[in-house]
Amino acid sequence: MSITPSIISRGKEIEVIRRKPGEFENGFFVEGQVDKRFLVRASVQPLSGMERLQVPEGDRNREHINIFTKDDIRVDDTIIYNCREFEVQRIDDWEDQGLNITHRRCVAMLKDVNKQFTPAGVKTEFHGA
Repeated sequence: MSITPSIISRGKEIEVIRRKPGEFENGFFVEGQVDKRFLVRASVQPLSGMERLQVPEGDRNREHINIFTKDDIRVDDTIIYNCREFEVQRIDDWEDQGLNITHRRCVAMLKDVNKQFTPAGVKTEFHGA
C-alpha cells in the first residue's frame, strides 16, 4: 500500500506557470513568455528548522515552502500559492525508495516579497481618498 495518496489527497490544487527561457535585452534580463499554466494537487508545508539551515545564507530571510506532489513540477517553474509567486529551486525525487513512495518533494522560494499575484477573474479596486 502506498502512502502517497494520503499525503497528496490532503493537499489542494495549486497553479504552476512554466515559462520559455528568458534572454538579455539592453543589458537587462527579461523573463520568457508563459509556455504553460496548469493545476497540480499538492501538499504545501513550511520548511523545518533543519531544512532552513540548508538554504544558502543569503536566501534564509526569504520564505521557502516544501511542495509534495506526484505531478510534473520542474526547477524554475513558478508556483502560485496564497496569491504569491514562488520559484522552484530544488526537486527531490522520492519515487520508490523502498517504502513504496511515489511522489517528489520540491523546495520553492518566494520570488518577490513586495509582489502579490492577483488570480484571474479577481477584481482589485483602490478604496483610498
